Amino acid sequence: RDVVAGSAGVRQPSDVSLFKSVGLAIEDVATGAAVLELAQARGAGQQLPD
Repeated sequence: RDVVAGSAGVRQPSDVSLFKSVGLAIEDVATGAAVLELAQARGAGQQLPD
């Protein structure tokens, strides 16, 4: 709703925004890949053990 209204979903840089997709699994995979790519480019996140 915030996105459609044109307002930011997060207020602080440390805030987290979560979106639950209810569609095709391939959409979730594509979104996850894009988020991973951005996080790696920014040096963000934490690698978890297998």
